[in-house]
Amino acid sequence: MNDGAYAVPPSLGGSLATVLDVWVRSRRGETQLPFSGDIDPAAWPDGSAVALIGVFHNPLRLRLDRAGTQWTGRFGRDVHGRFLDEFAGRDPFDGLQEQCGAAIRSKGPAHAAAAGSRPARLVLPYWSDGHVGTLVAVLQSD
Repeated sequence: MNDGAYAVPPSLGGSLATVLDVWVRSRRGETQLPFSGDIDPAAWPDGSAVALIGVFHNPLRLRLDRAGTQWTGRFGRDVHGRFLDEFAGRDPFDGLQEQCGAAIRSKGPAHAAAAGSRPARLVLPYWSDGHVGTLVAVLQSD
């Protein structure tokens, strides 16, 4: 688990707690991470608050593969297939690249508290092909 700046608070509640519980229950046996093939959007409380992020290694790049309306609505255009570094400093993506990096390094959830108009955010890593291959980022929706 992440114990640095992106540590998950013990009092995590609402939709983020639900999504974290789904992530924990998706792990197989004693594995540290669930597999990308185990991602089940139907288990999440609010699909509009979810973004699926593809992870590319060497160099590390993070691509928005799918994003709900809480992510895309602020731009008025499609953001799918674009890389996170294209959104640096723009809400709700501000700081997301660093948060994703923390989830990849720790191989565990990374939490960012609400800031300004951006709600709290949780990033969950999923295993694929011998490394973290997908991240699920969720905005607090309640």
